[in-house]
Amino acid sequence: DARAVLERWEKAYMDMRQRIEDSGRDNRWEFDRQKLFTRTRYMAARCTDLLQVVEMLHDMRAMLGPELKSVTGNAAGINDVLERVEAAVVPIESVPFDLFDRRYAASWDAVMVAFRDSVAAIEEMARSFMEDSFHKLRSAEDEFTLLQKFREIQDAKATGQLLESKTMEILQQYDKEIGVVLSLFRQGRESPPLCKNQPPVAGAIHWAHSLFLRIRRTIARIKALPELESTDE
Repeated sequence: DARAVLERWEKAYMDMRQRIEDSGRDNRWEFDRQKLFTRTRYMAARCTDLLQVVEMLHDMRAMLGPELKSVTGNAAGINDVLERVEAAVVPIESVPFDLFDRRYAASWDAVMVAFRDSVAAIEEMARSFMEDSFHKLRSAEDEFTLLQKFREIQDAKATGQLLESKTMEILQQYDKEIGVVLSLFRQGRESPPLCKNQPPVAGAIHWAHSLFLRIRRTIARIKALPELESTDE
């Protein structure tokens, strides 16, 4: 890790300086810290910037992956967002100067400001896309999957607001699904539908268990999310 090496250099100097002072020698071990660390501090800060860029790329690519395409059924919309993500890093990849050279600090700062603005716009675009997709989903499980993807957008405030606004919608949809399963059970409990050559008792148990699994999988995922589990509903 390049940043760790740069930061460790300053720490190694300070540790050695302290050891010499603690030894009781008369001479102080001191040098011009500006000359020693200004460049390495600057380079470490640029490494931090690059790490933020890499993390954004990783998070967005993971969030806007095959699972989300499958849930929303809108691969084209997701690809549009991904194109914006890839385009956001092009100015960083093609800067016409040495980003570790302090003489270009102002130019690099401008590049990073533009990048962060692009990320904010992309996150808003992704939220709008998911918000629109949310209303088109027909199962609580798909809604829950989409909500989990929302959580991967790195905006804690917006995520919290979204969780609060969508919690009831997910639970209401889940309540409807329970009603459907209950209706199917009541309609078929006297004469459960059986597979070909399936024994009546074993078939009835299998049918009832399949209905149970339809509702258990979703509630298991809901319970794993503290924000949803803590609601009164």
